[in-house]
Amino acid sequence: MVRRGITFKLIVYIIVLLISILGIVLYLNIEDQKKQLLNEVIRGATQFSDTVIKSTKYDMLRNQRSNVYRIITYIGMQPGISRVRIFNKDGYIMVSTDPGEIGKFVNKTEEQCYACHAVGKPLEKLTMPKRTRIFNLANGSKVLGMITPIYNEPECSSASCHAHPAGQKVLGVLDISMSLNTIEREIKGMEIRSVIIGIITMCFLSILMILIIKSIIDKPIKTLITGTHRIAGGNLDEPIVINTRDEMGELANAFNDMMHKLSEAKNELLNLVETLENKVEERTHELKAAQDNLIRSEKLASIGKLSATVAHEINNPITGVLTYIKLMLKKLRQEDTSDEDIKKYIDYLSLMERETERTSGIVKNLLDFSRQREPHYKLVDINTIIEETLMLVRNQINLQGIEVIKSFSAIPQTMADADQLKQAFMNIIINACEAMKEGEKRLTVETGFDNLKKDIKISIKDTGTGIPEEDMNKVFEPFYTTKEKGTGLGLAVVYGIITKHKGRIDIVSKRGKGTTIELTIPLNEDKNPAQ
Repeated sequence: MVRRGITFKLIVYIIVLLISILGIVLYLNIEDQKKQLLNEVIRGATQFSDTVIKSTKYDMLRNQRSNVYRIITYIGMQPGISRVRIFNKDGYIMVSTDPGEIGKFVNKTEEQCYACHAVGKPLEKLTMPKRTRIFNLANGSKVLGMITPIYNEPECSSASCHAHPAGQKVLGVLDISMSLNTIEREIKGMEIRSVIIGIITMCFLSILMILIIKSIIDKPIKTLITGTHRIAGGNLDEPIVINTRDEMGELANAFNDMMHKLSEAKNELLNLVETLENKVEERTHELKAAQDNLIRSEKLASIGKLSATVAHEINNPITGVLTYIKLMLKKLRQEDTSDEDIKKYIDYLSLMERETERTSGIVKNLLDFSRQREPHYKLVDINTIIEETLMLVRNQINLQGIEVIKSFSAIPQTMADADQLKQAFMNIIINACEAMKEGEKRLTVETGFDNLKKDIKISIKDTGTGIPEEDMNKVFEPFYTTKEKGTGLGLAVVYGIITKHKGRIDIVSKRGKGTTIELTIPLNEDKNPAQ
């Protein structure tokens, strides 16, 4: 689409205005010249009529009609004369350059008679406009007709040849028709000349106006536009140069002032940004150092807490075992061992075995938590892994009388570590089974797939004792447990495995209402997943 700027619009408006004004001036001038030419023709026709009347006056007074006819005929032969005739007050044509109409009567309703006979009584005096008429002949040529009344002068009423009553004002009418072809040609030529002059004048004025507009408006505007684009592009060093003492010059000066202020503001901003970057960098170093110290402190605190917890957890069973060993050694050294003592020793050894197994479990879970290996990915079926996990704990489920409800959906295979996922599912299911000691015992396992987010969903729900609300934020901490014989490392291990698989674990629980653990694992079909 062509862009029409203010210069183009201004030029168009001015040209249209020039055409309108010149058109009106030309029209009025042509009409005025036509009117003047016509007035000149009418003035000439009037003088010609008076000349004819005066030329024939002498012969008319002597009633020498042949001389009058000869004069009229001679006058009618002059260039530009179409017809000359004289008729009396009754319309009887007495003399005419057209012999065929001599002796006939003119129609008083025609144009040449209607001016006088339009009213009941014929007029004796006519104004100049009423004496003239313009009409077209049969051949299409335009003719100017003029009637001139022949008044009854004293010589006429006292002449010896024929006397007219003194009361008769008008004796007859001289009707002259003059061709306007020459005038029409002059008018046509005048119109053509006027139009040509008008077009030349309009073209000259338009070109002059275009040059003036381009000089005082278009060029400064383009300079301003180029300058503003330069400013918008970030160039604040090159000023806009318009050396005029008008509004355009003032506007350019205003732009230059604005550009100077923008340049100063830009420099201040750059200095501020540079200073701010340095401060941010310094602050970042300080924060990083503080963060490193905090992380180091938290690691040391965690190690200390973990060490204290491990020491406490392992020290209790070892202390018990050591106590029973010392007691048994003391009894055996007395060499007085009865059957009752042997029975006690057997009970002591069973207790020591259980405490030793508990210590072993603590160490094993601790090793699983602290030495989690990187997953070995391969295409696996989540539903199959859950089925295998349920088979491994089937005996414990059957012994506790737990009802298992499975609701598996079709899930696409994904890249995952089957052994680690099986370990995670095992820990969750065992925790759920141990939480269901009394009342209704039901374990619900559901799977699903979110097509929109491409996520695999696993939900494991129990009807156990639930987790207190105030402890919900501690469930993933190592050694946190609500069970009497729990190690508190199961969910911590689960959290680590699911996190390694880029997944998420959510827990919904309420005291006395059971616990629901929801696992979300993103679908990964790449055979070489990012580690």
